[in-house]
Amino acid sequence: MRSYIDPIFDNAAKGFCIMCNTPAVPGGMTCSENCHKEFIKLCEEKFGKVKKVVDQTTDVAYEVPTRDIVEIGLKWEDLAKYPMWNDKDE
Repeated sequence: MRSYIDPIFDNAAKGFCIMCNTPAVPGGMTCSENCHKEFIKLCEEKFGKVKKVVDQTTDVAYEVPTRDIVEIGLKWEDLAKYPMWNDKDE
């Protein structure tokens, strides 16, 4: 079963803004700063403001902002710059 957010990614693959379905910025998923902000807000509502990301090589969990995952991407070597996950946050 697909979630409600999946169809908007179909549009991005075709070069259209995932928020308003107008042509997107080349190489981007949105057409404007306003649509980008709305997309980040949607992601934070759907997935939470932070995510627990576990480094599989060390088994250490980190608190990574959803915004960073969307805007920057995430590589395992970057995890150490984020605060460690506090289990009481769960």
